[in-house]
Amino acid sequence: MTTISTIAAVLALGGSVSQSVPAPSAKIDFEAAQMFAGGYARAVLTLTFADGLHGYQNPPSEDYQIPVQLQTLDGSGKVLMVRYPEGEPHVMGGETKASMTYGGTVRFPVLIELPNKAGKVDVGIRVRYQQCDESACYPPGRLDVKQTLTLASQPDWANQVARRGIRDAMRARIR
Repeated sequence: MTTISTIAAVLALGGSVSQSVPAPSAKIDFEAAQMFAGGYARAVLTLTFADGLHGYQNPPSEDYQIPVQLQTLDGSGKVLMVRYPEGEPHVMGGETKASMTYGGTVRFPVLIELPNKAGKVDVGIRVRYQQCDESACYPPGRLDVKQTLTLASQPDWANQVARRGIRDAMRARIR
C-alpha cells in the first residue's frame, strides 16, 4: 500500500479557540498509488488530539454534544462514506454519566469520489469538531485537510464499472 500524506491546515470557525488550547492535527493517507479522474479512492484520515483534550464520538452520546464530523471540502471531490470508530467512555466534570469520546490519535476510513478532471487537483476533507478537557468544552472548530493528487484519465467503461460497484456496495451497507 502506497501512502500519500499531508498535514492539515488549521482554520478556526468564527473566532479562534483560546491560544492555550491547541487545535487537533490531521492528515489524510490515500491507499492507491494511481488514481483516476472521476473514480473513487479509499483513504484514512488520522486526527490527533493533544494530551488532555478530546472530541465527541459520532454519533454522540447525548443530543447536545457536537461530534467529530468529516465532510466534503468544497470543489475537491465528494466524501461518500465515513466509518466513525467507537469512542472511549469519559466522564466530564459536572456530569454523572460517561460520554463516548475520541482522544489521542483516531483513524477514520473514508471513501472519496474524486474530481472528474485529469491532472493535478486538490482533494480535501473538512473536519468539524468540538474539543473538551476535564472541566470545559471550547468553541467548535474545523480543520481543512488537503492533498494535491495527480489524477490519470480513466476510460469511460472503467468508470461505469467502478460507479456500479460502489453504488451496489453502498446499497448493501444501507440494508
